[in-house]
Amino acid sequence: MKDDLLKKYKMYFGDDAEIPPEHIMETLVEMKEKGTFDDVMGKMASKIDKLNSDIERATGEKITSKHPVFDINFNEDEKKDD
Repeated sequence: MKDDLLKKYKMYFGDDAEIPPEHIMETLVEMKEKGTFDDVMGKMASKIDKLNSDIERATGEKITSKHPVFDINFNEDEKKDD
């Protein structure tokens, strides 16, 4: 994990914030730096319960911060399609 990314993440989310996988951390920091974090999170808020329910139903596993779905880097999949 890149030290500068971790420093930025802790600056935005606090020293005690749970550390997500690096690809998620990169996205969160990028949204904070671009000023889009609050807008994106606001738009997602109404969809989170259904999304979590759909993921739990598909995987048979309750959503937690350690759920394997968070290990998937969807950005890498997009790069492969280019």
